[in-house]
Amino acid sequence: MISDIPAPRIPLAEPDGVIKLSDLQKDVPVYMKILTNAQPRDVYQLLLDGQPVGHAYPLPDPAPKPGSTLIMMLDNDELANADSYQVGYRHKTHPGAYESDSAATPIRIDRTSVGTEG
Repeated sequence: MISDIPAPRIPLAEPDGVIKLSDLQKDVPVYMKILTNAQPRDVYQLLLDGQPVGHAYPLPDPAPKPGSTLIMMLDNDELANADSYQVGYRHKTHPGAYESDSAATPIRIDRTSVGTEG
């Protein structure tokens, strides 16, 4: 299913989606845009391979301006088990709890050791 909600941006990733293992010493920032219809107490939640991860973030009152950037942190421990992931986010309205998922941004973890060829 193609989403009309734009995929998040992951500045730590190279243009091809690769994140170096050495960059995973800290949590990974994920940038997403506040949607046009966002209201106070709507909730944003990171998705990893379509599953919610981390803490849900309710928007404050007043809600940030549509199009502004929301930065959430993806726990680096979540990226310990596989080499590739799909990172997205979910917007849940309040009241009503209508959920919409964003398009996903693919990332790959480069697990080769420094100085070795992959």
